[in-house]
Amino acid sequence: MRKGAGPGRTRADHPAVAAQLIAAPARSRQVRELADLIGRPALSPTDLRFLDLDDAFRHRFLAQETKENRSLDESLDRAWEVLLTLPRSQLGMMPADLLDDHARPQDEEPT
Repeated sequence: MRKGAGPGRTRADHPAVAAQLIAAPARSRQVRELADLIGRPALSPTDLRFLDLDDAFRHRFLAQETKENRSLDESLDRAWEVLLTLPRSQLGMMPADLLDDHARPQDEEPT
């Protein structure tokens, strides 16, 4: 994918979004397993955001109607929606300039 994505081929954010979208759900699955062991109330605010990301990933990104023809741009936009479920500090694979362009005020660390 690295040779077929990015500036001149797809959107400039494509490689970073794809990498982060692989890593974040993997961490979400770990948090879900932890929640099963210790209970949801014992999770940190950031862990809870990873559970939110898992739900958003399944319902907002993966879910697609059989007749829906989603473009790459729309898929990347949805990926951003999903990734921004997390605080900025948890998006370590995303360059700061991309985060600055897409972040919302509520994307800060939970208190």
